Amino acid sequence: MFPNFVFWILLVLCPAAGSAAQDASGRTTRIDRALRQFQSARALSPEAAFWLPTLALYRENIARGYKLKRLDEQYVASEDYRLDQIGRAEELIGALRKDDFAKLYRPGGVECALFSTVDRTLVPYVLYLPADYATSRAKYPLIVYLHGANGTQWEVERSTKAFPPAEMARGNWIMAVPLGRGNSGYRGPAQDDVLQMVKELSRRLRVDPARRAISGFSAGGIGAWRLALDNPELFDAVIPICGILPWQVKDIPNLRRLVEATLPKKQIPEDLAELGDPERHAASFDKLRGRRLIIIVSISDPVIPLDLASGVTQQLESRSVSFQLIKFDGRHSIYPGILNVYQRLYGDDRNE
Repeated sequence: MFPNFVFWILLVLCPAAGSAAQDASGRTTRIDRALRQFQSARALSPEAAFWLPTLALYRENIARGYKLKRLDEQYVASEDYRLDQIGRAEELIGALRKDDFAKLYRPGGVECALFSTVDRTLVPYVLYLPADYATSRAKYPLIVYLHGANGTQWEVERSTKAFPPAEMARGNWIMAVPLGRGNSGYRGPAQDDVLQMVKELSRRLRVDPARRAISGFSAGGIGAWRLALDNPELFDAVIPICGILPWQVKDIPNLRRLVEATLPKKQIPEDLAELGDPERHAASFDKLRGRRLIIIVSISDPVIPLDLASGVTQQLESRSVSFQLIKFDGRHSIYPGILNVYQRLYGDDRNE
C-alpha cells in the first residue's frame, strides 16, 4: 500500500505519521489475509456470501485511495478515505467471522458490491435503507436508480439538489444505485448486473416484490426503458428522467459516440441497427400495460431534444399504454422534484 521510500520519509520527518502509515499497512495486510480466507472457504452462509463481494470492494477502494464519483474527473488519493475503508473492511470481517450482519443494515448510503455472474467482475452499488429498516419488520419498495453518462454509483450522493440528504433520509423505500460499466447504455453485461442486483436484494432484504421501480437519468433513463421493456415482470413502475427509448439512441450523435466508445466494435453495427427499428419493437409496449409509467422531460434539454422525448409519448399513445408526463425547465438535469415523485408513488404505504 505504501512504497518503502514513502514510509521511511514519513518515519524520519514525522514519527507519528510514520507510525500511522505502518499501522495502516499492517491492518491492510490482515484484511488481505481475511479476504483470502473467506474467499477460499468451502461453505458460507447465504448472508455471508451476499456480503463477501463488499469486502473485496473495500480492499479495492483502499488500493485506489479515493471515491470515484465520476468517470470523467480526476481525483487525488486521500489517506482519510483509505482509513475509512480500512475501518469498514475490519467491521465487515468481524461480521463475517460471527456470521452476524445486523449492524451493517444502517440507514443512508452504504457502498456494497456483487460478483457478476457473467464474468466475475466486481460491480459496486450504493444501497440506501430507510431510517427504520433495522427496527421494523415491514417490507419496503425497491427503487433502482441508474446513473447517467460518465456517472457512477455515487450519482445520488453528488446530486444534492435533486436528492437532498435530509429528504433522502425520510424516504420510505430501499434505493440501489449500481455502477453501469462505463457508458454501455446498460446493454449486455451491464443489464445482467442490474438484474442480478435486483434479484439478490429481493432475496436478502425485505423487498416487496409487488413494488419495484426502475428509474434513471439521461443514459440511465434510456437504461430504465431498456430494463423495463426487456423485463416487465420485475418492475411495477418505470420513471425515466430525460431519457429516450433505446432505439432512439441512433438519433443523438453524442450518445451514439459514447456507446461506440464503450461497446466492443463487433457489437456496434448490429446493436444500433436493431435499436433503430421502432416497428420491430413496438409490440414491446404491450408488456408495460398495467405498469405505472412516469415520464419526465425537460423542455429546454440541449441533449435529449423535446421532439424525441415527445416521440416516446406518441408511441405509447399509439399502443394505448397509459402514462403520466411531467415537464420541467431544467436543461439536461435531474428533475428537482424526483423525490416527491417517488413519495407519491409509494408514500407511507407499508406491507407489514
